[in-house]
Formats: sequence, C-alpha cells, structure tokens
Amino acid sequence: MASTRRTLPEHRVESRADAQGAGGGRAAAQSVRSAMSFASNPVLRRLLLPLFARLNPGDITIKHHHTGAPVRLHSFRHKGYWWHGARREAETMEAFRRVLRPGDTVVEVGAHIGYIAMFFSHLVGPRGRVITFEPGENNLPYVRANVAPLGNVRLVEKAVGDRAATMKLNIENLTGQNNSLLDHFEGLTANQRAAAVATEVRAVDVEVITLDSYCAAENVRPALVKIDVEGFEHEVLLGAKEVLATHRPIVMVEVQRHAEAIFDLLRGLGYDLYRPDGTRVHRAADLEMNTFCLDPSRHAEALRSLRWAS
Repeated sequence: MASTRRTLPEHRVESRADAQGAGGGRAAAQSVRSAMSFASNPVLRRLLLPLFARLNPGDITIKHHHTGAPVRLHSFRHKGYWWHGARREAETMEAFRRVLRPGDTVVEVGAHIGYIAMFFSHLVGPRGRVITFEPGENNLPYVRANVAPLGNVRLVEKAVGDRAATMKLNIENLTGQNNSLLDHFEGLTANQRAAAVATEVRAVDVEVITLDSYCAAENVRPALVKIDVEGFEHEVLLGAKEVLATHRPIVMVEVQRHAEAIFDLLRGLGYDLYRPDGTRVHRAADLEMNTFCLDPSRHAEALRSLRWAS
C-alpha cells in the first residue's frame, strides 16, 4: 500500500475528561483498559493485527508525548508509540527526565525512529547535544526526518560494537526495533509470536565502530549513554570501557544477553545497577531489560533526584 501522511490526535485521558466531565473521564479510562486488554489478548491480536497490517494509512505524524514535537512514523510498524503513548516505558522516561540537565551530552546507541533522541534533545536543550547511532536502513528515513529540525542532535549512521569492522545487520520488517547484529536473536522470535503477522529478515553490510574510538576522535564526554541493541549490548560495552572509566557517564542498557558478563563488567567499573523503578540489582540473575547504572560517588545528585538508595 502506498505510504501517505496523516496526523493522529494525541492520546490523552485528561483531554476527554476535561471536555466531558466525570462521565468522559470514566469513558476514557474504559478505553485505556480496552486497549490494554487488546494488547494482552492473543486471540484478538491474531484476528486483528494481520488485518491492520494490510489496511493501514502508512506513514503518519503524531505529537511526541513528552515534547509535543511532530513525530513521523509508520502507523503499523511503529504502532507501539501511538498505541501506548506516554505509558510506553514510563518509568525509564521519567528516570531520564530526572537525571539529565541542560547542557549535558547524551550518546544513544540504537535510535530506532528517533523518538527517545527527540526527548533527550528536549531535556539537554540548545547548550547540550545528543549523538545517536542507527545503522538500520528501515529505520533511517524516520530518524532522519524526526531529528532533522533539532540543531543539537547528530545522527551517526553506523553500528557500534567492540571493534571496528564490517558486519551483517539482520533487518526485520516487523517494527525495526529488533534489527540485530546477531544471526539468531531471541527477542525477534518472541516478538514474531506476539505480532501474529509474517516477518521477513534480511542481512545487509554495515560499518561498526567503537564508542571509545568515536568519543576520542570527536572529543565527546557523555553524561549519559543509552544502549538498546538487541542482544549486542555486551559488545558495545566492551568497546566503551575507556569512556566509562574516564568520563563515568550514567548508563542505561537494555540487557537481553550475557547478563553475567555485563553485570561483572559494570560492577568492576564501580557502577551500582538499578531497575527503572529504583530497585537495586545485586545479582546478574536479577537483571531485567532496562537497567540504569550509576557510580554512587560520581552520581550522588542524580541518585537524590531519582530518590534511589545507593
């Protein structure tokens, strides 16, 4: 189906409640519960998602739920953004808001469509900067469009790992979020089952660099490093050990593989690890996806802002 661009209204319970009073609030709350019920109902997903995959308006523009800026995305492949709205990874986004300050530098490894890079841009302001890495050709048209108006964001169209190389990036046509430098990635398999639609994967050559080499060459001193690379996170951290040891940034890493090695590496560098709700992680076995890593001596102010115990 040919791509078109349309604008969807922002999904906000408050606006309907304001317009319709208490009854409107109840109706809005019911719609949210219905949406959540659909998301967790495998029968409904199997029935409706294949239909939506064929009959959708293509590219649309929505309002960013945290900044109000326009976001270009595909109505089906990127439906998680408009479907969940501000509920999407709410604790993680709130933690970013609490730790970042105007003038900070953020390095993001894995931009997807640029949604979080836009949020970072808003938080660090014109005196700050955001460097975001994205190698996926299925994601790049969207991230380019979304960060183009932002003067403090630099898009680097390369992958990141533990060494300079040319590698095969496995690109999927489901969401673009599961692109991976791994041949067999469990996250994609799980999402394929949940999606209830056929998925294709193809491999393309991409350039891989390290954060250590990039930050040294470009004089980048990050206050925060975010890593979301679908199973390749340990390799990214191995190629960033000098950055972590020298600049001591806060790290947010999505852990999907090599949990024990990641735990040992970060603890060895003096980091304490936390879940987005502030729960301290004391064992590798307790690592669950999004993990914040802070140096208790360097990041005391951030820990106070987060209200997390060191």
